[in-house]
Amino acid sequence: MNEKFHESFDYEIIDAKKRPERAERLIEFLDRSKIVEFAKDTTENDKLEKVKYDDFKNFLIRINGIIREIPIYQRDFDGKNVKGVEYRGPHHIVTLFPKFEDKEDLLKYLYDSLGEINKKDLKYAIPAVLVAAHPFADGNGRTSRVLHEIFSDFDSKELLKQNLKKALTKNKYGETESCKIDPGLIWEELDWLVLKDHGWIFDRRGFPESVGIMNTPSWDEIVKILNRYQKEGFGYPKELYDDKLNFMFAIRGGDKNFAITAINDIAQERQKRFNEIIPTMKKNKQKIDKVNFTELVDSLSNIEWETLMKKFYKLKKEYVMKLVDIFAKPEKNIDYPGTDSILLKDLFIQRVEEKN
Repeated sequence: MNEKFHESFDYEIIDAKKRPERAERLIEFLDRSKIVEFAKDTTENDKLEKVKYDDFKNFLIRINGIIREIPIYQRDFDGKNVKGVEYRGPHHIVTLFPKFEDKEDLLKYLYDSLGEINKKDLKYAIPAVLVAAHPFADGNGRTSRVLHEIFSDFDSKELLKQNLKKALTKNKYGETESCKIDPGLIWEELDWLVLKDHGWIFDRRGFPESVGIMNTPSWDEIVKILNRYQKEGFGYPKELYDDKLNFMFAIRGGDKNFAITAINDIAQERQKRFNEIIPTMKKNKQKIDKVNFTELVDSLSNIEWETLMKKFYKLKKEYVMKLVDIFAKPEKNIDYPGTDSILLKDLFIQRVEEKN
């Protein structure tokens, strides 16, 4: 077992031991600062007008800061270069969160939509968007669980305190006993909402099949390229190296369809400019020559890599905006195949309740 693993493991043990104490402090803080009352103001349209975005932002930052024991002057959105792990069925898959520069835009988009969201749904919408945007380096899950409890109906402050302790601590099996709001429960549906706006062809079951002129790379092909980049990494500028690795992690993990969409855009732009590099699209669209993934990736210039990642992160931003929209504009998001016209926000809430 290496030294870094030891350090990480030791930190998790220490952190777990401190959590009950932090829970008590957070409860005291909530009582003192009237944050619960602030949360209730956001559920009432006549009072929501008085709640500014900076108030909403500080509300999130203060909760996360206390959970993590961060000094007041250091508290902020600090979730830069954070990768996540989503559990999809029996597998865990690496996903990339939105670009750091987009995270505040996404929370502002959520804030601007609060008045359109049914107040009973806020306890699901706000935590889910926080997890999907991941504005903090740590404690996003705990912050989301606290938000769920604060925005829930509770009979007494004593019951709220009990629920907050569950949200911030773990049982003897290392699991939290509070409600976990995981946007990954509807990742296929959210993916579909984004991809249908970007030219994807879907099979009869509604699964994404292909887009444009890109050949979907095999698992072995992706792993070979990723291994090569990791070996050659020291020869690249750091930003370019990070982009290359992030893109390959994306296409190997939960963001595969977004990565393929982005590189297909690059391929089609090239096709318009350099017909001799990429085969010209035939008039009969059923017989379009496909582009080899490895050859295209290996031939990308530094500028094209930069453009590729911008396109990819634009899709990640759209994904989180769609998550907001299923709560703020639910009637516009009911056409996902196989959902029997159930509103996606109701499908999400149903899956959260079943999971917990």
